[in-house]
Amino acid sequence: IKDIMMFKPDFYGKTPGVLDRLIQIGSREHFLKGDRTQDAYKEVIAGATGKGDLRSFLDYNMRLFTNDTDLNDWFIHSAKNVYVLEPETTNPDFKNKRHRVFDGLNNNMHARMILPLLNLKKAHIFMISTYNTLAYSSFERYGKNTEEARESLKPKIISVAKAQQRYLDFWSRLA
Repeated sequence: IKDIMMFKPDFYGKTPGVLDRLIQIGSREHFLKGDRTQDAYKEVIAGATGKGDLRSFLDYNMRLFTNDTDLNDWFIHSAKNVYVLEPETTNPDFKNKRHRVFDGLNNNMHARMILPLLNLKKAHIFMISTYNTLAYSSFERYGKNTEEARESLKPKIISVAKAQQRYLDFWSRLA
């Protein structure tokens, strides 16, 4: 998608020149910081795509370029260096509540993380998404710098995700 957006801006039905587009993007270097990616989309990219918000843009491209129909599933396999756990609740009152990772990211607090997570090159992140929380860290933080080491940590992450969900379920039943 990046190459289409940069070098073929008319793909989305708009007709800005490639050079003008590159100048526009390059002149907004303050948007290159990770916490400004949501702003960058809204102020620089949205006008050229015709999609006013990042979710609409990602959904449009997901349907155009993949067979996926759910942004949560698409995000999980598109974010190459992100290991996602979405433990199921045991509380029937929360069975149908939002607990998927993209839903948890797609809010004012976490939306700025969507594009950086989709574009990770060197870091390896794990995320635990529940109906009430979104926890994340990097494998490298725990000294897991190889694929083998990261795989060895995954059972512990699964255990922590289940414990976190049990903890939330316990307190939700008391409330």
